[in-house]
Amino acid sequence: MAWLTALSLRALKINALITTLATMQIVRGLAYIISDGKAVGIEDERFFTLGYANWFGLPAPIWLTVACLVVFGLLLNKTTFGRNTLAIGGNEEAARLAGVPVVRTKIIIFVLSGLVSAAAGIILASRMTSGQPMTSIGYELIVISACVLGGVSLKGGIGKISYVVAGILILGTVENAMKPAEYLAILTIRRARGDPAGGGDLRPLQTKSQTCGLNLNRTF
Repeated sequence: MAWLTALSLRALKINALITTLATMQIVRGLAYIISDGKAVGIEDERFFTLGYANWFGLPAPIWLTVACLVVFGLLLNKTTFGRNTLAIGGNEEAARLAGVPVVRTKIIIFVLSGLVSAAAGIILASRMTSGQPMTSIGYELIVISACVLGGVSLKGGIGKISYVVAGILILGTVENAMKPAEYLAILTIRRARGDPAGGGDLRPLQTKSQTCGLNLNRTF
């Protein structure tokens, strides 16, 4: 699929970000059609070890993430391929005139991106013990936000892996800071349902009424 994305990018001259998002929607739609919109269970328990294994006291996905950051950081900043990538992002025509193999470099970029995305999908499926066509919706916006916070230019030509890591940490900090607000909302709902201590059942009133044999249509 990465090959098709790169070739369509060359033929149609569309922005790489738009092309990537469009391809994502196509693949997600195909997955939804093939699975009929249902989760596909995974029976081989050995597959689950990838998502839940611990290596040297840390979860395996963390080690895999660190490995990817190191490899791609070196690839981007210390190799000719990385310099060609930044040159193409900064000014594609100038890079082409300078002798940079633009088409080949773009294909390699999309292939590497596809491999990393596939690895992330495998790890997620391992942790969820199933393949779900509608999972990870909205993750692409989180990724883009982390990159922008890390100083990556959406126009291309500017970006470092270390800065992206900083963007990820900023997003994680903000998300954790929002947790107390979520807990406060839960306590507010519980108190609105008549439990001043903040405990009780968080099921909607409609579900409770059906359990008790009543017919209350109002829900919170």
